[in-house]
Amino acid sequence: MRKIDLLDTPEASTSSQSRHHARRASRWIGAAGTFLCLTLAMSAQAASGNGVGTQGPADSTPAQGAMSGQMQSQNGECSKDAPTDQAIVGKSLTEAKSMLQGCPWRIGMQDGKTLPTTRDHRPDRRTLTIENDKVTSVTRG
Repeated sequence: MRKIDLLDTPEASTSSQSRHHARRASRWIGAAGTFLCLTLAMSAQAASGNGVGTQGPADSTPAQGAMSGQMQSQNGECSKDAPTDQAIVGKSLTEAKSMLQGCPWRIGMQDGKTLPTTRDHRPDRRTLTIENDKVTSVTRG
């Protein structure tokens, strides 16, 4: 009596090919789904905020600065070195905002979380690092 191997039959070959194509499609769909989820998660994180804003009035009009929770001086001007960066370190975020009226500023990191920022270089703009509502460092650019 001869033993028949089921894998050698044409039906088994077609079935094997179908399973192979299904696995490939499944992996591709899974990879595409993962990419989509990561993209959405990153954009949601970049768009999240507490409504207060993380930037000073660098490019905003006085009305926009007030709407975003930021302050701007009456003349909209900021001297390049007043206040000094060291004078801001150790102050609360509210005090720093008050000191930086009219000056371009932003928060680069708050409580260990990096916030979205642009990569353009602006020597007059300050980037603040905030820990427990205190300014821990100030960088320019």
